[in-house]
Amino acid sequence: MALADRIADLPGILAVDNGIDPLPVSVSVYLRNDHAPRRLRAPRMVLCDISRDGIRVHGLDLPARRSVLASGWGTESGDHVQVFLPRDDDEVDVCWAILARAHRSLMDISARLPAARQVTHRDLPRFSRTTLQ
Repeated sequence: MALADRIADLPGILAVDNGIDPLPVSVSVYLRNDHAPRRLRAPRMVLCDISRDGIRVHGLDLPARRSVLASGWGTESGDHVQVFLPRDDDEVDVCWAILARAHRSLMDISARLPAARQVTHRDLPRFSRTTLQ
């Protein structure tokens, strides 16, 4: 719970419970940018998924991934790192450092994404329907 409270305090966080039970089976944590104008908002990005199996952390750069794996804090799986659940306060601090680094990395990425451009039918090219060549 201490880790979840820290994650909730990060800017631009949206947590979604995945499950119908009173206790969620897992929680997905997304980054969002509600303060930017709608047309300039970057799409939501997954920061992490917390479940009984561990914490699936997205957005770590290659040196951070290697550091996590070399320290024995998790395993690599595709584009994310599966970090083991913390057992005590010291491990919560380590997991927090990993998540904070992923958060900074994803926030940097979202700041660099180009803004989505709204296109109306007037902006589309017009083609002639004649058979002249």
